[in-house]
Amino acid sequence: MPLVNENIRILRRKMGLTQEKFAELVGVKRSLIGAYEEGRATPPTENLLKISRVCNITLDQLLNQPFYKENAFPSLFKNEAEQAKEPLVTSESLKPGVRDEEVESRIRELSDSMQTDHFKLVSRDVFHQYVNQYNDASFLLNLPYFQFPNLPKGEYRAFESAEDFVIPGSTIICSYVKQVEALENGHNYILVTRKNGILYRRAYDQSELKGSLLLSSDKHEIASSEIPVREVLEIWKAVAYVSFSMPKPVVSLSNVESLVDELKSEISRLRS
Repeated sequence: MPLVNENIRILRRKMGLTQEKFAELVGVKRSLIGAYEEGRATPPTENLLKISRVCNITLDQLLNQPFYKENAFPSLFKNEAEQAKEPLVTSESLKPGVRDEEVESRIRELSDSMQTDHFKLVSRDVFHQYVNQYNDASFLLNLPYFQFPNLPKGEYRAFESAEDFVIPGSTIICSYVKQVEALENGHNYILVTRKNGILYRRAYDQSELKGSLLLSSDKHEIASSEIPVREVLEIWKAVAYVSFSMPKPVVSLSNVESLVDELKSEISRLRS
């Protein structure tokens, strides 16, 4: 089997993705990924480039690097012990995740994405990529723009809502939180996490006591949970949302009872 076909199979498994999910990220059919991995087809250049972007490697590495060797590309194969050595986000290490300052400086130099009303949009179909490449300037620069007027000066990002947001099909506008201590307990945040992906939750800071955040959802079917602060890569404070769906009205029980009483009175009047 050609090395590139073997590499595709190994990389997908190392990323913990099914063929279906990997195909979705690459933008091809699942059957085509199966054909590549079994050596029944050779990817064209266009798909090779897509696969290398999804895996966050160069095209040359995809074609020529023997990924069946564990030490072939160590940064891609971090084990739990290596992850444990990474900086923790505590009151003494206040930045969520390890955010390379060069990333933002490159964005400022190469685009106008730092304008208050003109910033990057993270769509649901790239959530998995964002978790793996949130610190990759080239990936961020390729994200589409989103415009939203009249925001205060700051750094913003838009995230498409998932099932954990109360209004389906919304886009959540967020401002970047640089320090865990800046969290406002009970406020809603987008949390980019190492193991649980991108979450929308109310957050409560317990970093000094327990080294964790208490997370609560606005949807009653989602249970509250705790997450170690070291698992948090980025924190974004929700400041607004855009939706083509209107929120459901909150029906007051007292108003309903009043309407029932009025209806009963009207029926009694008609009968008399």
